[in-house]
Amino acid sequence: MIKFLDVPTFIFSLAGRFSAPVAIFTGLLLSLPDSTMQAMRLLEIRNGHLSELWLGFIYSTVLFLCFLVKISFPSMLRIISVCFKALKVGRRRRTEFRKIIDHLHGLSDREKLWIKFCLHRNQQTFIAPQTSAIAISLTNKGFFSEGVGSSVSYPFTFRADVWVYLTQHKSSFITSADLSDVKQFERSLDAFAKSFRLY
Repeated sequence: MIKFLDVPTFIFSLAGRFSAPVAIFTGLLLSLPDSTMQAMRLLEIRNGHLSELWLGFIYSTVLFLCFLVKISFPSMLRIISVCFKALKVGRRRRTEFRKIIDHLHGLSDREKLWIKFCLHRNQQTFIAPQTSAIAISLTNKGFFSEGVGSSVSYPFTFRADVWVYLTQHKSSFITSADLSDVKQFERSLDAFAKSFRLY
């Protein structure tokens, strides 16, 4: 049963649904050539009611457009809200990313070794105890995404965007001096990795 307060809304919705065919019909009557209208024996009717047809066409078109806006407005608001949230998240991630990249210029030698090890071995994840001072420092600087593991063997994984940046600038971290003696370089990386083993 329709409530009294819902009557205007009901009438508007009903009129909106029927306004489209009315707009199409009056639009056809106004746009069809005279020969076609004469063949349909409607030319005299159109010529005698031209102002009424134009009024009906304009009114029904505007009413249908208003009806479309009304039924699509909630969806439009949701879409706009989602877009604004996505932009906000994207802006925040870009700001975080720039801060992380800025930290690269002030890393300690052992923090740089961590990055060198991962880049040289092409592994985005490094296993180390959660209590490691280097791991804690890099984590606080935002380099890693969240992982799951034990406190003595925790997978520290570089954020995807950070890892892409590191691989694109690999030569900035693994220099020609490092590669001048590859065996010595690899021994230093192995020693670095072994320093995290508890047994």
